[in-house]
Amino acid sequence: MGRTWLIEGTLADAGNGELLMLLRSTTDVVWASRSRDEGASWTVPQPLRVPNPNSKLSLIDMPDWGGTLLSALNFHPRLKGEHSRTRSHLSLATSVDGGSTWEVIARLKDDMTPGNCRFHYPTVLQISRELVIVAYSAQHTSDSKDGIHIAVVTLAESPVGATRGGSQELQDAKLSASSTHPDCSAESAALYGPTSWCASTLDTNQWLQISLASASNVTHILTGGRLDSRSDQRVTAYAISYNIGGWKWEWYRGVLQDAAGVEELVLAGNKLQGGIQVNELTDSQGSLGILAKAIRIHPVRWVNHISLQVGLKVSPPPAEVSAVHDEL
Repeated sequence: MGRTWLIEGTLADAGNGELLMLLRSTTDVVWASRSRDEGASWTVPQPLRVPNPNSKLSLIDMPDWGGTLLSALNFHPRLKGEHSRTRSHLSLATSVDGGSTWEVIARLKDDMTPGNCRFHYPTVLQISRELVIVAYSAQHTSDSKDGIHIAVVTLAESPVGATRGGSQELQDAKLSASSTHPDCSAESAALYGPTSWCASTLDTNQWLQISLASASNVTHILTGGRLDSRSDQRVTAYAISYNIGGWKWEWYRGVLQDAAGVEELVLAGNKLQGGIQVNELTDSQGSLGILAKAIRIHPVRWVNHISLQVGLKVSPPPAEVSAVHDEL
C-alpha cells in the first residue's frame, strides 16, 4: 500500500456494519484498516499489538461463535541472525472486540530449525461450528516435507453465548440473587431484556450471581439500569466477588476512587438509566480477564432502587489441535 508497504490484506466482517482488513508489514506487527461503507473507503491503517514477521495472514469471522474473529498467522516478530527469515509459531488467534485485541488459542507449528524454516501463507476455513481447517506452506523444516500441509482444529464449546457487537448475553448461565422484588426476578437481569433484577431489600448486603457452565476467563462486565420503570433506577457503583468452584470467594479490586482519592473495592456503575457501562477486568498480574466459574455483583451505591441488568464477555473458546496431516 504505497509508501507504507502494507500488503496482502485479508478481510472479514467485524460486526456492526464494519469490515476489517489485516495487513502484513515490515514493522514486526500486524496493521489494521476498517471500512463502514462496504469497502468503498478505508481508514488509515493502524498498528496492532500483534507480532508478525512480515508474513501473510488469513482472517475469517465465525457467525456461529457470535461473530468471533479467527486469524491464522505467524505470531512472532522478525528474528535475528540465522533465523532472520524464519516464519514459525504458526498459530490460530481470536478476537471478540472486532479485531482490536487478539489471543492465541492454538499453536500449530513451532519448528525453529536453523536455515530459515517457514510455515507460512495460511488459509483458514470453518467447515462446521466446531471444525476449522488451516492449509499452509512448509519450507526448510526439520519435521515436515516441503509442500502444502493441513492442520485440522477442533474448537471447544463456549460456556456463554456471545452476541455480535461485543456484548454478552447470559443465555447459558444461571442467575440467582440475595433477594428479588416480585416484579423483576434474578432471571430478568440479562442485558438488553425488557426489565431487570430488582432487590427487595435496599442495603449493601445484596448481590446478583452469574454462574457459568465452567470456569472461564471473564474479561469484561457490562451493566445497565431498569428500562421499564418511570423512575430512574440503576446501580452507580458495585463490587465484584468471584470463585472458580467450591465455596471460596475472592474480592476483585476495582479502580474507582472516593472523594479523598482513596481506591475503593468498587467499579463504576451506570451514569444513565438507559446506557451500558463496560468495565474491563484484569488479574493481579495485569493480564486481561479473571478466571471465574461464578461472579457476584454487590451493589454499593444506587439511584432510587437496586435495579440491574448485566452481561459478561469471556475469552474466546479454547481450541484443540486434533490432527496435523502431512500433505495434500
